[in-house]
Amino acid sequence: MIDSASDAAGPIGGPIETPKSFEEMSERAAFQAPIDPHQHKLTDVLTEYSFSRLVPCGLSTCRTEHFYGFLVRTASGVETNIGNVCGRNHFGDDFVTAQGVHRRQVARRDALRAIATLRQQRTAIEARITQIVAGDFGVKWARRVRKFLEGRLGVEGMRSLERRARSQDYRVEEVTELTSDQIMEEAARTGPKKEDIRYTTKMLGTLAPVPWLIYDFKGVLIDGLQAKLRVICDIDETTTETRVLKKLLQPLAGWENALEQSQEVLKSAPASLGSQNLLLLLKAVKPSAPGKKAPELSGWDNTNEYRHLLKGAPLPL
Repeated sequence: MIDSASDAAGPIGGPIETPKSFEEMSERAAFQAPIDPHQHKLTDVLTEYSFSRLVPCGLSTCRTEHFYGFLVRTASGVETNIGNVCGRNHFGDDFVTAQGVHRRQVARRDALRAIATLRQQRTAIEARITQIVAGDFGVKWARRVRKFLEGRLGVEGMRSLERRARSQDYRVEEVTELTSDQIMEEAARTGPKKEDIRYTTKMLGTLAPVPWLIYDFKGVLIDGLQAKLRVICDIDETTTETRVLKKLLQPLAGWENALEQSQEVLKSAPASLGSQNLLLLLKAVKPSAPGKKAPELSGWDNTNEYRHLLKGAPLPL
């Protein structure tokens, strides 16, 4: 049976660092193999290990070779190595309980380490968020670009661009209705029925991608990263359960990817201001009803606001 004190507190000092090889493990002062399991009472699981070569079980009644196993401590202070199956076979509930204690300790140790690391990185992470949001060609700048485009393309025009962003279809085509003579000429040349060739489609070009129009920068950077970072860094981990710490840490596990993805999305925005792209936008965004005013972008590239945006300045003139 596992001693009650050991069951409550686990190994003295908590789980140890995992040995990188059997040789490193066997050099530990208390390590012995093989040992007679009938002469030793298991008290603690010290660490799990996974080696690149087969190693024999440290129990004299087993000696089965395995890659994955556990370094354990007995009541006498002797350490040895055992596999998962033989641990259960020879020590029964003692092994299961010790294994559970160990894994809870590892989970808490890892959570506390992750919190400590985030606290050390907090200033740098928040500085990067600020740069992405408020720096040149950042989120605030992209919002200005959107505002200026909307002022010229209209709400419907921006919705059209957003639909293109979601479908990732940036082709700009021009559909023209043929005259009677053109239909007859085309039918004579290609052979299809005249009613099938009433319209012709011409490819004009491809718009610069606009994923930044639909990307949730606030949700990713502010609500999803900065706010959660502040919560975990300000938490009192000494009074918080491990399961709560793990839950709070989970959305922060990929904080580097969140920053890189946001920056990558923003990289596509400047191309939207290119002169050729502006001309294509005029073709791509058309009035939704006859007689409605067409989008107006012509001449915008000669204005001060356009030149200011080209510099990536996040603030208005």
